[in-house]
Amino acid sequence: MFRTQDQLQTKFEARLQRFAEEYLLDLSPSGAARRAGWKNGAVGMQLLRRPDTQRIVAELMAERRHRLCVDADTVLQALLMQLERLTAMLGQDLAELYSENGQLLPVKQWPAIWRERLITGIDTSQAGTSDDVTETVKVKRESTLAIEKQITEVLCKIGDHTQVKAFPTPGDKLAPREAIEITVVHVGDRTGVKIEA
Repeated sequence: MFRTQDQLQTKFEARLQRFAEEYLLDLSPSGAARRAGWKNGAVGMQLLRRPDTQRIVAELMAERRHRLCVDADTVLQALLMQLERLTAMLGQDLAELYSENGQLLPVKQWPAIWRERLITGIDTSQAGTSDDVTETVKVKRESTLAIEKQITEVLCKIGDHTQVKAFPTPGDKLAPREAIEITVVHVGDRTGVKIEA
């Protein structure tokens, strides 16, 4: 049985639609091509260069943004809030967990940032007799190195952000743009982030 040109075109358009839908799952052209029915995943890059595929992908992305009510500014704002929270963690002083006379405060009296994020474990032990009990409390804090690693990861995400474009991807047309400067500022025992465009 022979298929008409219109039938072949309709089948191809359906496969392109499926390719675009699959592409949005993981942004892998070769994986999307295979999942859409092409045997050779390398065809994915060729499909992405087609104007009709680019149009379908753009439409699907716009539908998803509208459905999720998320845009590039929302993502950037969330990343900046995460960066601010992480840098605030660097400026915390262990002395905030102790009273004036050097006694460990009850956990409920600790600053929220310690209770919610900075403490990775607490070990308590008791020693002595029934009349003379000594309680030892060891507080395990998240390491500064781990926090700095998380800050670096967030800064990279901000740099990759569609509006910032600090790290161009292959195929990007590099056009003159304003620079964005992100600085981690330490003032006394506090840490913050300064962002200038």
